[in-house]
Amino acid sequence: METIFIKNMVCSRCKLAATLAFEKARIPLLHISLGQVQVRRADVSPAKLAVLDSLLKEYGLERTTDRKSRLLEQLKAFIIEYIHFRDLSEIKLKWSQLLEQQLGYDYDYLSKLFSSANGITLERYIIKQKIEKVKAYLAHDEMRLKEIAYRMGYKNTNHVSSQFRKVTGVTISCFRRNIRESRRLSVDQIT
Repeated sequence: METIFIKNMVCSRCKLAATLAFEKARIPLLHISLGQVQVRRADVSPAKLAVLDSLLKEYGLERTTDRKSRLLEQLKAFIIEYIHFRDLSEIKLKWSQLLEQQLGYDYDYLSKLFSSANGITLERYIIKQKIEKVKAYLAHDEMRLKEIAYRMGYKNTNHVSSQFRKVTGVTISCFRRNIRESRRLSVDQIT
């Protein structure tokens, strides 16, 4: 089995695009998750990889081979997966511990690597991702702020409100009033 790391694969649509690219390149998938695809080594050849690279590029994706780029993509994919597809109230560890445990690297190293590559601190990136998820919850208008704060792992509504205002420049109540005009970002646009 071989793992192929894909840069910019940060959402379910990206997974779909990558799946299509692999199918068109005639490389059968064993497993796909954000940022990586597992295939049988025997199904991969230099010619198929060249075709795959051009197909991925059409979708705004890119195969990555160097260790640091792979680690950065794993880091982003893990954060996005946790924030956008899991209930953060269930997480009992700090983000630093969670990332160290998941990726097997010291948090300080991950943070410095992330900051140097993205021009934003890892902590700020996590906060921005969380606020985008809060915006999504607010846009659907199905939960009270207290429920949103709990689900997103905030201690209370004041904490989520404060971070929301720092990131967006508006209060949650203002965002709710102007929901149609408010701009949400796709997860891959957040930096």
